[in-house]
Amino acid sequence: MLCRGFTLLEILICVSVLSALAYFALPNLFSLKHAEDLDLLVQRYVRVLRTAQHVSLSLRAPVMVCPREADKTHQTPVRSPEEIARGLKCATANRWHSGALVFVDVNNNLSFDRPDALLEVIAPLARGQALTWRSFGSRPYVRFLANGLTAWQNGRLTFCSAGATMVIVVNHSGRLYAESAKPLRLGKNKLSCTDL
Repeated sequence: MLCRGFTLLEILICVSVLSALAYFALPNLFSLKHAEDLDLLVQRYVRVLRTAQHVSLSLRAPVMVCPREADKTHQTPVRSPEEIARGLKCATANRWHSGALVFVDVNNNLSFDRPDALLEVIAPLARGQALTWRSFGSRPYVRFLANGLTAWQNGRLTFCSAGATMVIVVNHSGRLYAESAKPLRLGKNKLSCTDL
């Protein structure tokens, strides 16, 4: 009785062909995941900015979206909303990697404190992601006035992840639009997400 099977040479050829295919396919899968993560991040911030503008119009009060100061306690236990709100502050610099705060600025002092109503706390960015806000006047926050307009802040939120960038443009009237992903500059002047 003659047994049929694969020779060692045939198995080695199949394994080498499969590994070559995986070598070319896996980087594309990772770039798709990074592009999807970047798109979700941009959609989240578009939703947050639109909600902030809507709340400012509804309540006839200014609403701030500001970078969150880094949590220095590094506490992991679940805390109540009151405990979380007590330790939150807007960062004084344009550092959005620690997340963001969205609140109604009842007393118009441009910072989150006792009388202000916290609307949302946005989680810190994932590793390898960057976010910067550049606007007229170099203010590190986005502020919607009681009439829904920004406080003379034409600006751009620039998101970066794995070599691709997306931008949300905010104009004085509070209108937003997102520009599609663009590759970062390559060549002599390389730019990475940490350069933003």
